[in-house]
Amino acid sequence: MTVKGKVVLAEPRGFCAGVHRAIAMTERALEMHGPPVYVRKQIVHNHYVVASLERRGARFVDEISEVPEGSVCVFSAHGVSPAVREAADQANLDVIDATCPLVSKVHQQAKRATRDGRLLLLIGHNNHEETEGTRGEVPEQTIVVETVEDVDRLGLAPHTPVAYLTQTTLSVDDTAEVVARIRERFHDVAEPASDTICYASQNRQNGIKSLARQCELVLVVGSENSSNSQRMVDVARQAGARSYLVPDVGHLREEWLRDVRTVGVSSGASAPEVLVEQVIERLAEYGYGDVDVDITAVEDVVFSMPQRNQERLLPSVRQPSDLRRMTTPELTRLAGEIRTLLIEQVSRTGGHLGPSLGVVELTLGLHRVFDSPADRILWDTGHQAYVHKVLTGRWQDFGGLRTRDGLSGYPSQEESPHDFIENSHASTALSYAYGMSKADSLRGVTGRRVVAVVGDGSLTGGMAWEALNSIAGEGRPVVIVLNDNGRSYSPTIGGLARHLAGNEPDKFFATLGLQYFGPVDGHDLDAVQDALRSAAEIDGPVVVHVLTRKGYGYELAENDQVDRFHAIKPMNPETGVPVKAGGPSWTSVFADELVRLGGLREDIVAITAAMQDPTGLSRFAERYPARVVDVGIAEQHAVTAAAGMAMAGMRPVVAIYSTFLNRAIDQVLLDVALHSCPVIFVLDRAGVTGDDGPSHNGMWDMSLLNVVPKMRIAAPRDAATLRSALRGALDTVDGPSAIRFPKGEVGAEVPAAFGCAGIDVLRPDPVDDVLLVSVGAMAKLCMEVAELLHSDGVGVTVVDPRWIKPVNPLLPAMAHRFKVVATVEDNVRVGGFGAMLGQQLQDACVTTPVVNFGIPQQFLAQGKRAEVLAECGLTADVIATEIVGRLLDPASWPAVADVETSGLVG
Repeated sequence: MTVKGKVVLAEPRGFCAGVHRAIAMTERALEMHGPPVYVRKQIVHNHYVVASLERRGARFVDEISEVPEGSVCVFSAHGVSPAVREAADQANLDVIDATCPLVSKVHQQAKRATRDGRLLLLIGHNNHEETEGTRGEVPEQTIVVETVEDVDRLGLAPHTPVAYLTQTTLSVDDTAEVVARIRERFHDVAEPASDTICYASQNRQNGIKSLARQCELVLVVGSENSSNSQRMVDVARQAGARSYLVPDVGHLREEWLRDVRTVGVSSGASAPEVLVEQVIERLAEYGYGDVDVDITAVEDVVFSMPQRNQERLLPSVRQPSDLRRMTTPELTRLAGEIRTLLIEQVSRTGGHLGPSLGVVELTLGLHRVFDSPADRILWDTGHQAYVHKVLTGRWQDFGGLRTRDGLSGYPSQEESPHDFIENSHASTALSYAYGMSKADSLRGVTGRRVVAVVGDGSLTGGMAWEALNSIAGEGRPVVIVLNDNGRSYSPTIGGLARHLAGNEPDKFFATLGLQYFGPVDGHDLDAVQDALRSAAEIDGPVVVHVLTRKGYGYELAENDQVDRFHAIKPMNPETGVPVKAGGPSWTSVFADELVRLGGLREDIVAITAAMQDPTGLSRFAERYPARVVDVGIAEQHAVTAAAGMAMAGMRPVVAIYSTFLNRAIDQVLLDVALHSCPVIFVLDRAGVTGDDGPSHNGMWDMSLLNVVPKMRIAAPRDAATLRSALRGALDTVDGPSAIRFPKGEVGAEVPAAFGCAGIDVLRPDPVDDVLLVSVGAMAKLCMEVAELLHSDGVGVTVVDPRWIKPVNPLLPAMAHRFKVVATVEDNVRVGGFGAMLGQQLQDACVTTPVVNFGIPQQFLAQGKRAEVLAECGLTADVIATEIVGRLLDPASWPAVADVETSGLVG
C-alpha cells in the first residue's frame, strides 16, 4: 500500500461525561426492566447510538403522550421541563432521569436567578431540547438569545436586572460575544456559577483549532443533527482548514484526501468511539496508516449513576448458596446482569462469549439445586464455565480474563475449590465423573453427587461414549447434563445430532441404560430447576437434556451464522467489529492457499474435527463443499479416516490445532506413518498460544512427531514459506507431512539472502562465530539476536532450514566451521529441533557445542504470547547474553540438570 500521509487524532474527543452517563442509564434500564424501555427524545444527538439502543429494545418518542401508561421512560441527557415531568406523573410512568447533572444545575440556577426578580437571558439555540427544558422551569421570565443581534433587539432598559445562563453544549468561545454584549447593554448582570459551565465543547473546539494548525483536512465524526459536531466543522474552517462532517465511515469520501498529507480527526461530544475507529481504519486503507495523538486537555469528570440504577444483584452473590435466597424475578434480573457483565468484559479481553451466554439459566439452576463444592460440577469443554466463575465469587475478576495473573478462560483448581478439573479438550468430563463416583463408592462416601455438564458437540467424541459405557454398565449415580445447543464451533454433525433432534431421544438414552428428563427449555429457569431436582433424586445414571441457544440474549451473537461468537477477539460490543483489525493471520494465509490449490487439484480433501472456521477451512468449504469432511470432536477418527482416504487416492489435509493432535498420536504413528500414507497435518496454534492457557499451547508437536518414522515437518517463518510448505507437502507421496505455525498475525516477510540445498540463509556473516538456526516463526527474533551480537563484535550467520524433520544434512556440514551452534524454537526443548540437531552433530562427529533455546518442560501460565515467551527466556536480550557468555567462558554454561530447572537453554 502506498503511504500517502498520516492522521492526527484529537484528544479529548467523543462522549462527554453526561452523554456517557445517559447511554449507560438507558442500557441499565433495558437490563433491569427488559424491553421495551421508552426514551423521550433522542437520548443523545447521534443516529448510531439511537439505532443501537433501538436494536436492544429502546423506543424513542417525541412526547409523553406516546408512552403507554405505567411504562418505563427515560428522560434524555438534555433534560425536560416541569410540564413534561407532570405529564409523566399523570401517566404513572416509571421515570429514569438521565438528565446531565450540569443541565440539572442550570435548571436550579434558573429558578434561583428569577426568584431574585431578575429576567433570565438564556444563551442557546431556540429549538434545542436543552433550551426548551431550561426555559420551561421559568417560562414567563426567560428569553432565549442566540446572537448579538438578539441581544440588541431586546426592548429592555439598561438598568433592568438580568441574569444569563448558557446552553451546556455551547463552548465558552461560542457564547463569548453574546456574553460581552449582555454585559455592555445591562448594568446589573448576574453571572452563572462556574460549576454550571461545561467545558467539553470548548475542549473539543480547542482540539479542532490545534488540528487545523497541523492538518490540511479536518474530519469531524458526528451526526448531522448534532449542533456540537456541526460547530466543530465551522471552527476548523474558520481556522483555515478544509473540514467535513462524517456521520459514519460510509460518508467518508476518498476524493477529499487528494493532495492531503495530514488528516485531523476528532468527534463531537455525542459521537461513539466506534465510529472514529472505523474512520481511522478506512483512512489506513487509503494510505494514512500512521496515527499521532494530539492532546490538548485532560478530561477526568465522571458522573455517578443514580441510586436506583446502582441496585445490582450481582455484588450480593459471593457464593452459590446466596442464589437460594433469591426470588424468581430477582434471578431473572441477575441473569440479565450476568449477560451484561459477560458482553462488556469479554468484548474487552476476548474469549468464549457465545457458549457462556447460552448457559446462564442452566448454571443458575445447577448452583441452586446442587451444593458446590460438596457436590462436584464438572464442565466439559471448560469454555462454558464463565457463568460458573461469576457465581462462585469471581465476577469482579473478569476485567483480567485470560491475562497474565488474571482469570483463566477455563476452570482452574488454583482459582477456586469449585473448579475440579482444568480442561479445554472436549469429551473428558464423563470419564472424570465416572472416576470420582467410583472412588466415592470404594471409599464409602455417600450423599455426594457428581454432575457432568457436556455439550458444545463434546458427545461427538469417542471418549465420551467409552465413559458412558462404564457409567451405564455399573449404574453409577452420575447426573449428565446434556447442553444441547447444536454446535461446537460449527453445527454438531452426525447420527447423534439427528437422534437428539428427533422425536424420541428418551428411548435413545433408555437403550443405553440411562434415565432421561427432557428436553427442557434451557432458558426457562423454573423448568431447568425442576428437571435437575428430579434428576438429583435418582440413585443411578440420569440424563437431563437441556435445549439452549449459543449467544442467547445478545442479538449480534445469535445472528452470527459462523459460530455464534463462540470465541471472539476484543471487539466493539455494539457492532461486533474487532477493535484491532490487524493484518493477515497465519490461518488466513493457509486458507487462501488451500483454496487456490484446491482449484488445481481435485484430489485435495480437507478434514476438520468440529473446527471448520477456526482452522481456516470455511473458504474451502464454500468453494468445494463436497471435499470438506467434519468428523466432529473426534481427532483419532479424523486421522485414521485421512489415512483411508490417502490409501484410496485422495490427498487429505487435516487442519487441526496443534494441541488437539496430541489426542491422536497413536493414529499418526501406526495408522498413517506405518502405511506411508501421504496425509498432510496443518498444525494451527503451534508453539505458545498465550492467553488460551496451558492446555491450548501447541508446544509439544515437534517432540511427538520427531519420533514418527517417515514424518516430514515444516516450520514456515512467514506467509511465503507457508505457501511453499503446503505445496511441498502436496508433492510428497511417500509419507506424511506436518506444517506448524503459531496463532495470530503472520507479519512481514523475512527474506532470505540466498538459499543453499533447502536451507535459507537469512543473514550471512564472514566471521564464523555463531551459527544461529531459526525454527519457523522465531526468524524475526533470531534476526534481532544477530544484530545485538553483531554490535558486540560477534559474527552471526542466521539460517532457516524450513523443513526441520528430517534434519537437513547440510547443517552438520556447516556447523563444524563455527564456535557455537544455537537453535531457537517455540517447542519444548526435550525432543525438539535443537535436540534432534544435537544428535545429528554427534552422529556426524561434529564437536561444535550446541545451545538450544526453547520452552521448558512445564505447563505455561496464560498471558500474551510475548509475555510467555519472555518468561521462557526467548527474548533477543536474553539469548544474545547467553550466547556471549558461552563464547567467553564455555565452562560457565549451566549443566543439563540445571537447565531443566531454569528452562532457558541446554
